[in-house]
Amino acid sequence: MRKILILFMLIFCLSVSLTSKPRLYLSEKIIFEGFNKVIPMSIGAAEQEIILETSESLKVDVVYASNFSYDVGDYNNITSDNVGDIKTKRIEAGRKYHSALNKKNLATLPNFDYKNIYLSSYLPVISLEVYSKDIIDDNFEILNNISKNSDVLNVIVKASMEKVYSVETLGAFENINVIDELTEGTLRGNGVKVGVLDTGIVDVDAESFVNTSIVVRNHPLFIETEREHSTLMAALIAGRQGVAPNATIYSVQAFNNLSGELDWLIEQEVDVVNMSISSEKEGTYNSNAALVDYMVWAYGITACTAAGNCEFDDPEKLVGDLGMAYNAISVGWSTSNNGPCNSFCYNTLNGVDKPTIGAYGSNTIILDEATTISGTSVSTALTTGVVALLMELDLTLKLYPAKVTALLAASSRFLDYNGSHSLDSGMDQYLGAGLVDFVRAKECINNIIHYQFSGNASPTDILSTNNISWSSGQFLRMAISWLAKSTGSVNSIQNNNFDLAVHKVTAGEVATSWGSTGTLDMINYETEYGGTHKVRIVINNTVTNYGPTDIFICWHLDDIEE
Repeated sequence: MRKILILFMLIFCLSVSLTSKPRLYLSEKIIFEGFNKVIPMSIGAAEQEIILETSESLKVDVVYASNFSYDVGDYNNITSDNVGDIKTKRIEAGRKYHSALNKKNLATLPNFDYKNIYLSSYLPVISLEVYSKDIIDDNFEILNNISKNSDVLNVIVKASMEKVYSVETLGAFENINVIDELTEGTLRGNGVKVGVLDTGIVDVDAESFVNTSIVVRNHPLFIETEREHSTLMAALIAGRQGVAPNATIYSVQAFNNLSGELDWLIEQEVDVVNMSISSEKEGTYNSNAALVDYMVWAYGITACTAAGNCEFDDPEKLVGDLGMAYNAISVGWSTSNNGPCNSFCYNTLNGVDKPTIGAYGSNTIILDEATTISGTSVSTALTTGVVALLMELDLTLKLYPAKVTALLAASSRFLDYNGSHSLDSGMDQYLGAGLVDFVRAKECINNIIHYQFSGNASPTDILSTNNISWSSGQFLRMAISWLAKSTGSVNSIQNNNFDLAVHKVTAGEVATSWGSTGTLDMINYETEYGGTHKVRIVINNTVTNYGPTDIFICWHLDDIEE
C-alpha cells in the first residue's frame, strides 16, 4: 500500500510539472521601465513576475557595447573658422561607426516576429517593436536569447505608447539678467542651432515665429502633432520675443522613438537641445537618461533638461528621467525671491545629485501667444536661451558641454534664501549651483581653464595646478565640470570624481570642494588672503582605461559689501 501511495504522489508531481508554466528567470541585462505591473521578486536572480496586457505593444531597445570616441583636436587651436568643420566631421565619424555597428548587430538578433525594427545611425541602439502576446507566448525567452549576445549591454522593455506628461511653463527675462543684452547688446543667438525635443512639434505659423528660422521633423512614418507646450518652449528660446531670437529651432516630437529623435537632432548638427519634458518621475537613472548621456558625451551636444514639476504635497519630489542624465544641465524652478518653488522635483534615489542649476520659472508672459506660464519647463527653456547667446559669444562652447556647465555654474547667483541647504559638493540641495545669470556668465567667459585628463590616476593625485590671483574680502565662486563616459547602457556609466583645492603658499589649503555624485563641484569662499593662489585639480577615485577627459574650471569674483 505504501508503494502505491508513493507512486501516486510521483505521478501527481510529474503531472503538475508538465502542466505548470515553467518558472521564469530573466537575464540581469533585461530591464523593464514604466510598467506598474512589473513586480521584482528577488534581487540577483533577476526572477520576476511579469503581468502584461496581451494587447499591449511593447518597445524593446537593445543597447550594444560601443568603443566610439572622437578627438576634437588641440583645444588651444580651435578657432571660429573650424568649429563647424569639427562638428560635421565628428557627426560623420559617429554615423559611419554606428551604422556599421548596428548593421552587424542586426544580423545577430534571434529570429522572431518583430513588428518594426529601427537601427540608430548615431547611437549603439537597435529598437524593436513587438506585441506583448508574442512575448508571453514565448515565455519571454526571446528577451533572454537577445541578451545572450556578449555585446548586448541592456535589453530595455517599455510600452511603446507615448507616456509624456506636459510640464507647465513660465519665465522672466529680468531674473536671468538678459534684458540689457536684448535691448542694448548684439548677441541674438546667431549661428546657433537649438533642438526642441518636446511633447509635440512646434506650430511654425504661431505669432511668435514671424522671423524665426524653424525646421520641423514631420516624417510620414511618425505621427507628430503640433502642441502648445512645444510652441511655447520654442517661443521662449528663439521666438521674436525670446531670449535668442536669431537662433534656429529644430523641432521633433519626443518618445515615439527616443533613439530616432536623438538621431535626427544629431544629424541636424544641433548645438544644444532643450528637453522640457520627462517620461517618468522616479528619481532614478534609466535608459532614456543613458541615451541622453551618450549623445552629450559622443557628440559634444549640450542638453538642458527639466527637473520636473511635483505637487506641493508630494513628499518624494523625485526628478524626472531625462533630468537624471549625468551629462545634462538639469534645471530647477526658482521663484521671484530667488528661493526654490515648492512645486518642483529635486530628490534622487540613485545616480546623481540634481538639479544642476536653477532659473526663474514663475508667471512668465509670452505676449505673442497671450499666455502666462510657470514651471521647470520655463526654467529650462530660459536656460537654453542663455546657452544659445553664450555659444554665439564663444563658439568653443558648441564642442564642450562641460565648459557650458562650468560657465553657468560659476557665474550663477549664489543662493542666500532662508533654508538654503548646501551639499558637500558646494551646491544647494534644491537649486544646484545657483541661479542662471547671463550678465555674470558673460563676465566669466575668459575666466576658464581647460585641462585634459589622460585617463589613469590614483586617489588624491594632483592632476593640474594653476595660479589665480584675487584680493582679500571677495566672494569666490569656482566650478569644476567634466563629462561622464557613457556607453548608452543604463548600468555602465563611468564617472570620475574630480575635486578642487585652493592653496595659499603662506596659509596652506584655504578652500576645497568634495563629495559630488555627478559631474560638477563648486567652491563658495570668502577670500581671506589676497595675492596669488594655487588652484589644483585633485582626483578622488582610482580610474583606469577611462580615456581622455576634458575638465573645465571657471570662476567669478564679487566684492563683499560691508
